[in-house]
Amino acid sequence: MLANAIGIAPFKDVFWSNQYQPGAPYKTTAHEVLPDREILISTLSTGPVAFGNGINYGDKERIMRCCRQDGLILKPTKPLTMIDLAISDWAL
Repeated sequence: MLANAIGIAPFKDVFWSNQYQPGAPYKTTAHEVLPDREILISTLSTGPVAFGNGINYGDKERIMRCCRQDGLILKPTKPLTMIDLAISDWAL
């Protein structure tokens, strides 16, 4: 909410567009649990949508779900945030 209030777009960080990334340097069991969710959250953040797959491991079909055929990212006018009801209890 703060980023939107001061006019900058938040950045969710990179994600893998498929579950498994052969040769990932982190550990052999590293995987993206829900790549569709990661793409959705990244798109709804209104910031850059950045996939971090290794060369030739990106899922182009899945990545292109967040944009038009010409590559323009489909974004909401405001970034995804918690609904007021979810945070109103914190004020009490």
